[in-house]
Amino acid sequence: MSKVDGADAELVDVWNSNTFGREIRAYLRENRVHIEKYHREDDRLDGLDNDEHLAEHLQGNRHFSQFEDLQLHVANALAGRQIRVWHYTRLFDFEVAAMKNAIELSTAERMQARLTELKRRGHLTDQEFETLLEGSPLKTQKEIRENRFFCVPSPVSVTDSGVKLLLGNWGGEVVYFHQRNETLQRKLGTLGVPRVAEVAVEVFDPISRYSLAGCVLNTFALDLGFPLCPMNIDLCIKEDPPPARILTVHTRGERDFQALGCSYPEGAVLLSRRHEIWSKLFDD
Repeated sequence: MSKVDGADAELVDVWNSNTFGREIRAYLRENRVHIEKYHREDDRLDGLDNDEHLAEHLQGNRHFSQFEDLQLHVANALAGRQIRVWHYTRLFDFEVAAMKNAIELSTAERMQARLTELKRRGHLTDQEFETLLEGSPLKTQKEIRENRFFCVPSPVSVTDSGVKLLLGNWGGEVVYFHQRNETLQRKLGTLGVPRVAEVAVEVFDPISRYSLAGCVLNTFALDLGFPLCPMNIDLCIKEDPPPARILTVHTRGERDFQALGCSYPEGAVLLSRRHEIWSKLFDD
């Protein structure tokens, strides 16, 4: 694990510049002019007619190379930092206890073990067990589904359409995604309770860190007043065991669960307000 300055040792919220740490904040301030040039050029290109200025559109943002260097630098600065991320799911109480002991990547063997435990506890019949096991994307899409733990670096409201199915169906996409049995589909919506795991993770993959750095730069540009949509990404953790620890698990009915992405955690009011502003601009 990389060493970081004591002032930079706290959790990073890529949507909240107050958490970036001294090194990253100083770097962004030093390069403010380059960030402003990049976004002003983006605005200029967006305002040009596609037909009349096709060559300029094809050429792209002339400040992209310099901006990419900034993103690579921030990505490197995130090495060794703990990033706070959010995992939307539906779990039984006993599964929450297990997750707090150890986060596990999705594998066919682990999914089968989870299904077996539900059958043992009387939540699934033998036929339901077999149907879910055979229809899992971990069987049909093994190469893109296995050995992954998905999360997002920015909290979203539990009413957001993007997390509706994750919170509404037990087992995640590796269980419900290809399920066509309507009766079994409905049953998956009765198993467990909607939860959001708040997780601290160190990100080793350079491509993932580069994407997180894009979120950081987006946040800084928003701080500067550029009318951008707050950025979020699907973050895929592939190290086994994941370099992560559970901070807490929020459960439906709890105050913080309902406030996620709106007034929780600290600073999320700004995030929510920015989404509202962007939605109004888009509607207009």
